[in-house]
Amino acid sequence: MKKMFKKILYIGAGLDLSPLSLFSDTKSFVFIDSLPRNEYGRDYYYRPFYRKDFVNDLINKVESQGFNLVNKQVFTNNYEEINVKDLDSTLLYFSDKHRVLRSETSFKYYISTGIPCNLYENDMLINDIKECDTLFVSGHEPDSRFIPYLTKSFHFVGNSGTSFPENIKEYLEEDDNDKNGIFYNILTNNKDILSYTLIDERTKKKYMFDTYEKFYDKYRNVNIQ
Repeated sequence: MKKMFKKILYIGAGLDLSPLSLFSDTKSFVFIDSLPRNEYGRDYYYRPFYRKDFVNDLINKVESQGFNLVNKQVFTNNYEEINVKDLDSTLLYFSDKHRVLRSETSFKYYISTGIPCNLYENDMLINDIKECDTLFVSGHEPDSRFIPYLTKSFHFVGNSGTSFPENIKEYLEEDDNDKNGIFYNILTNNKDILSYTLIDERTKKKYMFDTYEKFYDKYRNVNIQ
């Protein structure tokens, strides 16, 4: 499989930087997470949910991948009285150290940025999402309320370690699922999806398909091997 994605969006990335190496031909990435504020996409601060080491761990890990932090931009000022670092929605902008050897890779990471709570107030974030042609999902199901801002027709990439539903009936049978989940959107609006790529979590192999049904069949086979 050889497919170049222009700009990849990954919501709830945490410290997972795997798309950078999995898609080395891609030159633009947008990662979003509500960490370190909390890992639930919410706008509240609750001390047990706060990850104080997250930003330092993230910067160290990104720099070990060959990037430099070149800019930090804070978008809100909603937690001034709490006096805890990095609670406000913030952009960390990284640039490829090796741009002399190859074209520069742009990597933006929005931290303490929940979807949808920090989405509508941030024009820069919305514009970045609009430019993405690929959605990467791994480990959990993100909220789908960013979809109206995403390129109308986009590519979907899923990691085999994620729990994907077989169909809409199975999805809706789960008590904690609702119509704001990204899987509901994918299963009901698949005409907008150009391709489905499965990443085998163990081997890192990529398999591309033209339908979700074929994607799911391969996902099931990969996970029973």
